[in-house]
Amino acid sequence: MTPTQERDLILKELEERKVEDVTTIDVASFSPFASYVILVTVDNPRALAAVQGHIEECLEKGGLSVAVKEGEPDSGWVIIQGEEVIVHLLLPPNRRMLDLETLYAQLTKKNEKA
Repeated sequence: MTPTQERDLILKELEERKVEDVTTIDVASFSPFASYVILVTVDNPRALAAVQGHIEECLEKGGLSVAVKEGEPDSGWVIIQGEEVIVHLLLPPNRRMLDLETLYAQLTKKNEKA
C-alpha cells in the first residue's frame, strides 16, 4: 500500500467517525519516519479511545502494522503511527495548547529554504 493509500484509508475511517477539524500535512520531504501527519480533534477521552481503536483496527484490516502507539486517552493526546502516516488524536485544549499546525508549518517552510 502506498503512503497516499494509507492516508486515504485513515481519512475515510475518520470521516465515518465524524471527528472534528482534521488536518493532513505532507511531511515526506523532511521526515524520515512518515509521509503524512494527520491532526484530529476529538471531543472527550471516551471518544478519543474509541477513535483510536477504530484507526488501529482499520490499519490492521488494511494489512498495515501499527508501528507506534503512545499516550492515553485520559491524557488528551494519543499518537498512532502506521507505516507511513502518523495520527495525532487530541482533545480541544491540547490541540490549542500544542499548536502542532504551526510547528509543522515552520518545519515545512524551513525545509523549502534548504
